[in-house]
Amino acid sequence: MEQNYIREERYDADRIEKLAYHYREILALLGEDPQREGLLKTPERVAKAMSFVTKGYGQDPIEIINSAIFTEEYQQMVLVKDI
Repeated sequence: MEQNYIREERYDADRIEKLAYHYREILALLGEDPQREGLLKTPERVAKAMSFVTKGYGQDPIEIINSAIFTEEYQQMVLVKDI
């Protein structure tokens, strides 16, 4: 069986930039200084995290499931206990 699904961690730079802008605004509205050292990269990190968490909306589940199918010679049930 051909496996077409390849895991990629790519981000749309334009989308990340726009999301990061809004997260900076949210930090400011919460009373934080988005320009302080500890928060400088936070808006971009949150934007990437949200993009990762929601990326499934744009993926084909059948393609992902089919990529997890493999040929195995074993014909009996596999039982896993005490996990």
